[in-house]
Amino acid sequence: MSQTMNLTAEEIALIEQKRAEEKTKQEELRKSYDHYREKTINYYNARRVEQENNEEVRKASYEGIFNKLVAVSKDFKFICKKESATMAVNLYEIDENGYEIKFTRNEDGSYGHILAPKEVVDLETYRYALKIVYTGKVPEGCEYCIVPVAQKSKYSDRIVGYKMQIKGSGPNHGIDNYDGRGKLSNPKSLHNRLTETIDSVFRQIEYRRAQDNSNARILTKFKEEFGGYEFNNHQNEFTIKFTNGIALKVHGYEDANGNIEFRYSNVSVPYSQVDFKDLVHHLSAIKKAED
Repeated sequence: MSQTMNLTAEEIALIEQKRAEEKTKQEELRKSYDHYREKTINYYNARRVEQENNEEVRKASYEGIFNKLVAVSKDFKFICKKESATMAVNLYEIDENGYEIKFTRNEDGSYGHILAPKEVVDLETYRYALKIVYTGKVPEGCEYCIVPVAQKSKYSDRIVGYKMQIKGSGPNHGIDNYDGRGKLSNPKSLHNRLTETIDSVFRQIEYRRAQDNSNARILTKFKEEFGGYEFNNHQNEFTIKFTNGIALKVHGYEDANGNIEFRYSNVSVPYSQVDFKDLVHHLSAIKKAED
């Protein structure tokens, strides 16, 4: 049979007193700076560990995509650099209730200016600089990278997999970096799209180079035939300016055989400044072009 311990009133009072003293001690500890400091640092340590776990998951996603890509083509390089970082924990003075004091208070009770922390504790951490780079032939100044794009469940924020997206940088790289339709699951399809895009960029470069060369030849030909006059040139449209104020516009063309010709566009006559009869006389004297 269980026995019931009978306590005297003095013993009960002593127990209650010790309980109250322990509660007061714990309450004072909870409101102390040391308790606040430990609690705050533990919180940021938990965030640091979570952040490092996320970095490892991010690294694994890059590695998984890289392995799929090199199975299709060896023209990819995985760059992984672990970089040291610091997570700064700002610790402030606390009030009588154990809450940190970050701002001064104005007379009306509103917040004043921000206070400097009492101390700053640096937590050592790291992050990864990750990049999957296409190493095949690309236009000068351009770079093409493949990045993983997390795919989440339609019912929650849980990541259910990763797709791949091409990101381009440099002049006229030919990639819409914000096109949501550019996310692909099949590494072969991604490689095909990438090489087709690069080929298209090379064709555009060759076209622009050929056009620039043609424009230069047209300009040289114009100077040979009409270099004695003042003129302006905009995209092979030449405006010849005469001293009497008349301006003549002509277009320069080069055909597939390299033949260059200039065709009349329009003429601007400041009639208030030109003798009309003289103008008619000179126009009538212009020879008709031979067929």
